[in-house]
Amino acid sequence: MIRVIILSKTENPMEVLYLAARTSRYVGDFDTQLKVKPKESEKEKLVRNLVKWGHLSILEHVSFVFGIEGISRVTSHQLVRHRLASYTQQSQRYASMKDNNLIIPPSIQRNSEALKIMKDIEKKTMDAYHKLCTLGIPMEDARYLLPHGLDTRIVMTMNMRELWNTCSVRLCTLSQWEILSLFEEVRKAVGTVSPFLASLLQAQCLHLGKCPEDTPCEVLISAKKA
Repeated sequence: MIRVIILSKTENPMEVLYLAARTSRYVGDFDTQLKVKPKESEKEKLVRNLVKWGHLSILEHVSFVFGIEGISRVTSHQLVRHRLASYTQQSQRYASMKDNNLIIPPSIQRNSEALKIMKDIEKKTMDAYHKLCTLGIPMEDARYLLPHGLDTRIVMTMNMRELWNTCSVRLCTLSQWEILSLFEEVRKAVGTVSPFLASLLQAQCLHLGKCPEDTPCEVLISAKKA
């Protein structure tokens, strides 16, 4: 099961965003600006409008550090393609994988014959890995037989702008199921800090008002009906 927790974050993110949003046009100094105490609704309205108008640079002043567990290396390989972020991943070179498990896709879980094949291969692979290690083969070499589906953990740091961009792509229902599930959990984690910021994290069709894919899903249609 995918688990996402926030390890660290920008303190008072809405205050930071509001201050950044006003700075470009505000003529006074920061001391004067900090004395302004707008309502939360005013902050949200200003930030939402700037995001709507495409002025996303203010979002770069807020960042989150996430602890992510229970994803496969299939998904971590996709994740690190988002390069405006920082990642530290569990090392198969230095950490033993003997207690790690395969992430099994739902399509295989629903098929008893396919599930048996997957479980048999998992057992044989992990037994072979353990045997190589007991023979004195370094873990960095024994890992060559490990499958991409093996679970891993990773620390990910992203600012809010990159989260906005990444979620625009990965929350699309046409994304692969695991990375879609991951960013649904990322959005939930952000929501524990600020429901408003979480509300900005949506599939790109909801930002654009149209689907950029050749085979659109029902998300935009449902949103327009709501």
